[in-house]
Amino acid sequence: IWNEAKIKFNFVDEHDEVLHAILSHHGRREYGSPVSPSTRIAWLLHLCDSISARMFDCNIFQYDDNLKL
Repeated sequence: IWNEAKIKFNFVDEHDEVLHAILSHHGRREYGSPVSPSTRIAWLLHLCDSISARMFDCNIFQYDDNLKL
């Protein structure tokens, strides 16, 4: 996917890093990411996305008394 998008949209270096961060923000292939994060910006985006998901999970448990941890 990475190489196909690079060729199709003719990305330059800055665009490559942004595209890589977007494509790798889930972190692992098992989690739906076509590539793993390999730059600092990609890892930062992945960690922020992960924290955001955990905070959403906390909100669900906080407001729903029927859910158990």
